[in-house]
Amino acid sequence: MNRTLKILLISLCGAAAVYLGLCGYFRNHFSIFTYVNGINISGSSVSGAEKRIYDSGSDYVLTITGRNGVTDTIRGDEIGLRQVPQVMLDGILSRQSAFSWPVSFISHLSYSVPVKADFSQEALEDAVAGLAFLDEDNLRAPRDAACKFENGEYRPVSNDGAYTTAELILPAVSEAIIGMRTSLDLDEAGCYAKAGVTDTDPALVSLANALNEYKGMEITVPFGEDKRVLKLENLQNFTSFEDGALQIDEEKVTAFVDALADKYDTKGKPHDFTTTSGKSITLDAGSYGWEMNREETAALLTEALAAGGKTTVEPVFKQTARSFINGDIGDSYVECDLDEQHVYVYKDGELAVDTDCVSGKAVAGNGTPNGIYAIYSKQKNTVLVGEGYRSPVSYWMPFYRNYGLHDANWRSAFGSNYYINGGSHGCVNLPVSIAGEIYDNVEVGTPVIVFGGMTRNEALAYNNGGKMPDVIPEETTQKKAAAAAPAPAPQQSVESAMAQVNAATAAAAQAQQILDAATAMVQANPQDANAQATYAAAQAQLAQAHANLYAANVAAVQAAQAAGLTQ
Repeated sequence: MNRTLKILLISLCGAAAVYLGLCGYFRNHFSIFTYVNGINISGSSVSGAEKRIYDSGSDYVLTITGRNGVTDTIRGDEIGLRQVPQVMLDGILSRQSAFSWPVSFISHLSYSVPVKADFSQEALEDAVAGLAFLDEDNLRAPRDAACKFENGEYRPVSNDGAYTTAELILPAVSEAIIGMRTSLDLDEAGCYAKAGVTDTDPALVSLANALNEYKGMEITVPFGEDKRVLKLENLQNFTSFEDGALQIDEEKVTAFVDALADKYDTKGKPHDFTTTSGKSITLDAGSYGWEMNREETAALLTEALAAGGKTTVEPVFKQTARSFINGDIGDSYVECDLDEQHVYVYKDGELAVDTDCVSGKAVAGNGTPNGIYAIYSKQKNTVLVGEGYRSPVSYWMPFYRNYGLHDANWRSAFGSNYYINGGSHGCVNLPVSIAGEIYDNVEVGTPVIVFGGMTRNEALAYNNGGKMPDVIPEETTQKKAAAAAPAPAPQQSVESAMAQVNAATAAAAQAQQILDAATAMVQANPQDANAQATYAAAQAQLAQAHANLYAANVAAVQAAQAAGLTQ
């Protein structure tokens, strides 16, 4: 026998011995590449395989998902998890052919057997209590479903929130671990608290249907170039749903109109203004501005909302201003700069007229009132009547009570500081020719901005070299003394004359009240012909009352002289 043959026989015998030896081994051990429940038990005995399965519980991981993208895990090792096979593995081993063990290298064997999860209940409860889903930042209480506007229509929308508790989570987690599942969705497992009203609630569905019947609604509420537009998506803000019917809620409409008035009303509010000289000033006083009639506007809006459709609701105003631009002044107005004693008239943004003027006599406390007003009447060739004066004028443009712009043909000079000691009773005096130009360039409703000028104390200090006088000027003292002096005992004729003076005084006071009321009417409605007529009649009545009072005073003086009561 040659050497090569001997080596071959020896090798074959050795291989046979190894094969037979392994056959003996695999009679009591699992073949290579054998798996149970995904656990590799290759080469293990039955008891060894059971231990591998038992110990594999520490590698177990349960991945838990919740709402809002929150995730967390529970590991087998933190709850002492062990897997206990519920069947004997020798049955699997008995089906294994010890002589075919080489086949396992090319054909893997995989088996599934029931197991029981054995873990610490206390450790599991602690693990659940520490899950991220229970963090305060991740908890959102559920709210009842609501009717919301989405994608062009109203529909019930649930708001489930993300509220859960350890008591809600624990049973679902225990079930998943017992089943050795590797994932759990808390939402699918019903672990979140539910809202009392869902998106299938019949009343909510009915509300959505009722609102959607108003498709195409578009209500425009204009404020000059600015506007508020109410469409279907705004409707729910103005309605209530009772007994299956949609109702326009007047309180909600009123609240909306109040908000509009708070935004757009300007009467009584400070007005910012930039003067011709470039100064920025704020005027807190004045009668000018927008003032909405909230009740009437709300009634019109309620009617429009109930009707639906496309419409415009014009706000109703108790008092109107000139514009909604430049505050509310617009680009046509009269500016009276009392510091400079100058009047500027702007029309459509361009300076149309400007002139020197003389305003109210400062030293007498008759300063022209600062503020923002509006011309509420225009008259030619009238007589201005006040206490102690009657002044015929060619152009009369009142803007506040009995204050106005007018010509003063009795004056030869304007501007400078004439107003301090020689000013008017409060009106703005103008040269006659310029007054006519201004009259032609303003309208009823044109804003009048008045600012600057000395106060009485400032005028007194001005006359005293910059210091307030120690005593009140003599003229004022004499007037106060005369007013305080006791009247001499009247004779019968004097008593009669004084009775006429008192009656004329009362009549003049009443006429002044009537004129004040008529003035307020004209200021609120400058374009109202009836208001203008009432104002003209009241002005004439006051003029006559002052004329009667003047005549009564003359008669009283004559009676006193006749009785020897005067010097």
